[in-house]
Formats: sequence, C-alpha cells, structure tokens
Amino acid sequence: HHLVAVTDALNNTTTLERKPDGEVLRINHPDGTSETFTYNELGQVLTHTDGKGQTTQLLRNGRGLPKWRQDAKGQT
Repeated sequence: HHLVAVTDALNNTTTLERKPDGEVLRINHPDGTSETFTYNELGQVLTHTDGKGQTTQLLRNGRGLPKWRQDAKGQT
C-alpha cells in the first residue's frame, strides 16, 4: 500500500492509503476520523464508510453504471 500525506497551513495532516493501482482504501483525517472504500474488479466504488461509521453501498449493472444506492439508514 502507498501512503500519501497532505499537510495544510495549520499543520493538519490528512493521509490517504492507496493500493498500487491508485484506488484509495482509507482517508485518515486530522480529527482522528477516517473514511474507507471498497471496489469491484473494474475499480469502481462499491462501498464508502464515512468518519461516523455510516456506510453507503452502490450496486452496479453489467456496464458498471450505478443501478442502486443504499445509505446507512437503508434509504435507496
């Protein structure tokens, strides 16, 4: 995995953990929260979990286009 760090003018650092192909697996924010991502075999986002632990899921059709989206509250 590759780490990329970005530090702002106030010395707050955000780090991105990437796979060798560039897909972002995790974003670690300066406030201690993090976001995570999962991908399908085409490199398209399937799930995103935000800093509050809320996960949004995407279902894609055979062409890779979003077909269905469900947020952490179960809303589509």
